[in-house]
Parts: sequence; C-alpha cells; structure tokens
Amino acid sequence: MRSVFAALAALSLLSGCTAPPASDYVAGTPMGAQDQGLSLGTNAGGEQCTQRAAGGAQNASVYCGSWQEPAARVHADGASGAVSLMQMATTGAWRDGIEQRFVCDAPTTTSILNGDPAVILQCKRRIGGWPQVALVASANGRIYQADGILPTLSVIERSIGVLSGQVSASAAPALPPSAADTQLASQLAAHAFTASDVGEYQRLMAVGARANLAENFAAAEIAYRAALAMQQRLIGKDNPDTVTALMHLALQVSDQGRFAEADALFKQAELLAPRASDKAATARLRHYQALHALNQHHDDQALALLDTAATGYTALVPRESLQGDTQPPSAAPRTP
Repeated sequence: MRSVFAALAALSLLSGCTAPPASDYVAGTPMGAQDQGLSLGTNAGGEQCTQRAAGGAQNASVYCGSWQEPAARVHADGASGAVSLMQMATTGAWRDGIEQRFVCDAPTTTSILNGDPAVILQCKRRIGGWPQVALVASANGRIYQADGILPTLSVIERSIGVLSGQVSASAAPALPPSAADTQLASQLAAHAFTASDVGEYQRLMAVGARANLAENFAAAEIAYRAALAMQQRLIGKDNPDTVTALMHLALQVSDQGRFAEADALFKQAELLAPRASDKAATARLRHYQALHALNQHHDDQALALLDTAATGYTALVPRESLQGDTQPPSAAPRTP
C-alpha cells in the first residue's frame, strides 16, 4: 500500500500540468519551433489561434495566445454513418478519454458550420475546474471529435471546417454564428478567460511545486496564492475546483509555522473538497491536514488523518492494482 499511496500523491501534483501529446513533437522539438501553422483567427477571449498538424492530415492541435500547450484538439475518426454521433459522444474510447480529464454534462444535439450535425458536451477540467467543451460532428462525410477550453469553441469549428475542406485555409475565416455558438453563448459570457490564463495558472502551480520541493515555502506560498487568486477571479471565489490551489497554499503557510492562518485556509478547503471535480480532492485534503498536524507535533492526529487519506486514495485505485500490496504506509510523502 505504501507504493500506491506515494504514487498517487505524486500523480496528484503532476495531474494539473498536462504535457502536449507526442504527436506535437518532432525529435523532441515543439511543432511551433518549425511550423508556424495556419491562422484560425481569434477565440472568444480575443487571442490569436493557430492550427498545427498533429499526427496526420486530418488531426490538428490548436494553440492560442501565450499558452504553450494545445488549447484544443481535433481528430478525424473515419467516415460518417457507421455509428450515431450521440453514441460516439456517450460511449467508446473517445468518451472514456474525455471522462478521465473532464466532468461533463449530458451530451446534447446541435449543429456547427453550415448546419452540419453535432453533439456537444459542456465540461470542466477535473484538475483546476476550467470550463471545457467537447463535441462530435459530421462534416463533409467524415466524423470529427474535438475538445478544448470553452473560449476555443469557434476556432474548433473553424478547424473542422478547414480539415473537412469546407473553409478556405488561405486566410483566417470569419464564420457566422452556429447553433453551437448560440447554445453556449451564456456560458461564454459567464466565464471570460483565455488560454493564456490557463497557461499562467499551470505555470504558477508548477512554480509552487518546485519551490515546495526545494523547501522554499515562502516562494511556494507566493506562487500558490497567485494561482488561487487567478482562479477565484476567473471561475468564482466559491468554486469548489479552487480547492487544489487552496490546500496547497494552506500547507505552505503551515510549513512556515503560521498555524492559525493555515487552520482558517484548511477550514475553507473543507467546504469545497467534497464538491470538487477532482475525485482525489478529499483524500488529498486529509493528507495535507496530516502534514499540518505533524508540523504542530500532533502525531496521533496526523496518523489518524493519514489513515483516512490512505483509505480515500485506495478507493480510487483499480482493485487489480492493489493485489499483493497490503502493507499500510509507514510514512507520508512530504511534498504535495
């Protein structure tokens, strides 16, 4: 059990920062270093977006603003007609991949481009809570599967238009609003953020993690506090998905001996964790509260919290992964 506990703790740190897929690299170099790509115009946040090839002529990654990771991805999945769009949006490998990263509402039918049929899902990231959109569409005889942060909906449509040959690739297209655009208009108005915002949040969380590993808790506090403030401003102060940055911040404050302040932050996290999209949020909160207790030499309280955290982590691990590993953890990892 010790190895499972430590591995999950490490994965919880890394899960908020997703590297570009292997298809976006050539000999270890980001595609952007060699390929300037095709302009798709601007997203809902006013950022310039560029489409770049991603492992095939009918697959694309879309980069927007200053974010160095794809803000959206589009993939062609064969000819249309064999399986209904609703079925593809509900079950299968693509939907399984979406479920691993996002929490989504039930899919609904809509249309994109010039009335091409589509099924759309309103989602949010499990780590960070950023609003996302995913869709399956039929365009010019092919099925396209796509997902991206919410402000990229219009450029996802343009990308599908270019890949399907319905939109000219010679210039940034200006498309009329589609049914999908209208359907998510209120969501776009309520969540005014950009790809660059998401990139900056991930950068701040990574800076905080590195500072924590170096035991520079003051620097980690600054980074996590900035990440939390950004999230609260852009997705809501009481949004449960701010809990990850909040509990990281609380632990850095505790590590500096400001226990009363850390208590108050952990109390806020208690209200958010059970409602967070991240399934591991409550277990991780107990883990960090245990470290907070250890900082105060409350060893019995710390051990009880670690037991609770271990139970929570274990519940998230597939049963077959736990076979033959029944020993309880003898020590908790120090870093978040």
